[in-house]
Amino acid sequence: MINTGKERLPDINAYYRDLEAKLAMGEPCAVLQIDVSFLRGINRTFGRAAGDLLLKTTRERLLSCFPDIPVYLTKEIRFLVITDPTDYAKAAALQKILSLPVEYNDMQLIPGIRVVFVNSREGDDYSLLSALLMHASGKQELLKNRVVEADETLRNETVESGYLMEELRFAIQNQTFEIWYQPVYDLHTEAFVSAEALARLRDRQGNFISPGRFIPFAERRYLIDPITEIVVGKVCEFLGQNPDLPITSVSVNLTPDQIHDPNLPSRLAEVTKNFGTSMEKLRLEMTERSVQDDLAGAMAVMEEVNSLGSGFYLDDFGSGYSNLSSVMQLPFEAIKFDKTIADRLDDAVHARMISLLAQMMHIGNRKIIFEGIESDAQDAYCRENGFDRIQGYRYAKPLPADEFKSLILS
Repeated sequence: MINTGKERLPDINAYYRDLEAKLAMGEPCAVLQIDVSFLRGINRTFGRAAGDLLLKTTRERLLSCFPDIPVYLTKEIRFLVITDPTDYAKAAALQKILSLPVEYNDMQLIPGIRVVFVNSREGDDYSLLSALLMHASGKQELLKNRVVEADETLRNETVESGYLMEELRFAIQNQTFEIWYQPVYDLHTEAFVSAEALARLRDRQGNFISPGRFIPFAERRYLIDPITEIVVGKVCEFLGQNPDLPITSVSVNLTPDQIHDPNLPSRLAEVTKNFGTSMEKLRLEMTERSVQDDLAGAMAVMEEVNSLGSGFYLDDFGSGYSNLSSVMQLPFEAIKFDKTIADRLDDAVHARMISLLAQMMHIGNRKIIFEGIESDAQDAYCRENGFDRIQGYRYAKPLPADEFKSLILS
């Protein structure tokens, strides 16, 4: 129990117990979550006494609005109320009442009240309603409107989030990610010479989950680092099992945190040794965003990795803001032009600019890999303008390991 005034409010355990009991009886209800969003700032600016007064006043106002039902308080200083099904207008009216200024030492404190509410449906359990509230609390809409309903769209997002989280945790724990390889075609030798490793995920029913779904989610939930570790290990295992495969290297994508990890070189050396392959067979891809905050730190890690025989590719070049100075300053072996550049090659001015940019990269002794090449016209452009390698459906799509191996050996 947490003390906020004359009497203690029931805590989160009581809330879960009461909500579970209500749902078990099949009674429709609504859950309201009330945040005093300015509390932390008021504590810092005016002291704990001001913050305590704000909390007590909010508590008293809530109790006056709900005199016959419990008001719960969590350790995170969020109030919860289990009430009859409600609507946006009622929630907005409650937010207006709770947002009235609080007098303190000849000043008016503004609570900054935010209200999130969700109406239960048949079959809902308390864990789903809690997840809906948490998901709604993170919506940008709440910063502007101060009131958010966990509607159908948000329900779908919450179910998707729960599904992806469970599948990713299982895949990370059991290392069930599949590694597919997209071959890279060399325009000088007219052969496949390398590949990019790409993580693929099936759920526990065997259905593929699109990388466009699980990768952005993993990045937002800080799960991408362990996934990358698994990918690196599986790629090294594949290379160790196929030492005579006629390719120069396989590239894997690194996260910003890994680029700045001083232990990265030694860890890579260890994993390649453990799987019986070499650093020369491994290439590492990174984006410009990875080095924006600490160029010197990234350069130190890159140089040490390069000294061990590996190398770096700059990925997604041209997809956003690009700083040519930092690109040419860092020790990249190759620059990967993004598919968005290829998509505009029918624009003559754009095509000419890309050709000149490629010449600059070559002067700096960087190879150029053009991603997303799909058509004969794009292929011809790359050949006419001296590009080194192509990665795209024009020559090969991503393939499972056994199909990739068959393609390279054929």
